[in-house]
Amino acid sequence: MHMPPGSAVRTSTAVAAGALLLLATAACGADQDAQPTVTQKVTDSSGNDRDRQVFDESGVRDARVDCGGGDVEIAGNDVVVDLTGECVSVLVTGDGNDVDVDEGDLESIAVSGNGTLVEIEDHVDTVLVSGDGAHVEVGSTDSVQVSGNGARVEYGSGPAPDVEDTGSGTEVVQD
Repeated sequence: MHMPPGSAVRTSTAVAAGALLLLATAACGADQDAQPTVTQKVTDSSGNDRDRQVFDESGVRDARVDCGGGDVEIAGNDVVVDLTGECVSVLVTGDGNDVDVDEGDLESIAVSGNGTLVEIEDHVDTVLVSGDGAHVEVGSTDSVQVSGNGARVEYGSGPAPDVEDTGSGTEVVQD
């Protein structure tokens, strides 16, 4: 087959331009700050199956994870992460994390990671802390269970929560 001179160059240039346009369009539509999660099935205390998103990266700064109206676990170590969207429950199992929950009233926050800071401006029904040196700040809460050593739980407003404290050197205080 005979091609006119220069047509192969024009065809290659058109294909390359189309590929670049496709890549640029895909990049503009994607949330560059969103972090990957893995979804796991978990059974809650009522025996119902629920999905939990798990973020298991270490050493990541300024990560954003969308709760998607459900449960989230932060399993990585030494991360700074903002949880966005509506969260139902948050579990922090990794050590040395700094977790900020942007919005939503939570059923529970459970911190088993050591040296972890969690900040939630809104209400949390139940705060569970078993990590040593963990610090949890909530807007208000109904109940706090602490078994970790050197843990601190602060609530900003509302009546004093019911507290079960089996740790040592722990504090549950109104800020």
